[in-house]
Amino acid sequence: MKRILIIFILILSIFSITNAYSEEMHKEYYDSGKILKESHFSNDKKNGKEKTYYENGQISSIKNYKNGVVDGEYIEYYLDGKLKLKGSYKNGLREGEFKTYLINSKSAGSMFYKDGKEIKSTLTPYMKEDVFFNYSDKTETQMDIRDKKDGYYHMYYLNGRVMRLVPCNEQGLYDGTFIQYYESGQLAQKGYFKNGLEEGEFVWYYEDGNIKEKAFYKNGVKQ
Repeated sequence: MKRILIIFILILSIFSITNAYSEEMHKEYYDSGKILKESHFSNDKKNGKEKTYYENGQISSIKNYKNGVVDGEYIEYYLDGKLKLKGSYKNGLREGEFKTYLINSKSAGSMFYKDGKEIKSTLTPYMKEDVFFNYSDKTETQMDIRDKKDGYYHMYYLNGRVMRLVPCNEQGLYDGTFIQYYESGQLAQKGYFKNGLEEGEFVWYYEDGNIKEKAFYKNGVKQ
């Protein structure tokens, strides 16, 4: 009888431990029913890989968590599956080199971090804007990059409206007239690039169409 009681207590203990350490997968979906995000949880905290997807099923990003905090390798992909960005987090902060790539797979330079603070960058301000470091669900699917047409990469908001018309030459550098729009469709910015550097007049607009700011550049330097 005593032996049976001991066995029962052991079984009960194992059952309690198993329930105390629960693991589960959380999934989020687009309105179309296609998968948007997969997150691993243990003890109600994110642990392990979290994957986000474009609506076409291609992986958008892979993020690693440890006890609810981003920690480890972080990767982003373009809509066609090509590598966009690769770096690492430590205790929720960016750490070390974040390598970035153009849509044509050529290097777009790197940004270097120490304890979450940027200490060095080889990117132009505009290339920096195209590299999304995702901190919230709101920004993770902010932009959809599609095919190149007429010398421009067309970038779209999720509502289908054009976000940017980005001119790129064969080397993958900005080269030509750069145009950006508000999500409403109103013109937000217009300027010109030459071999990756700002050149000439840049104009920024308020959403009502009035001019917000003007600047003139020469060889990437604001005059």
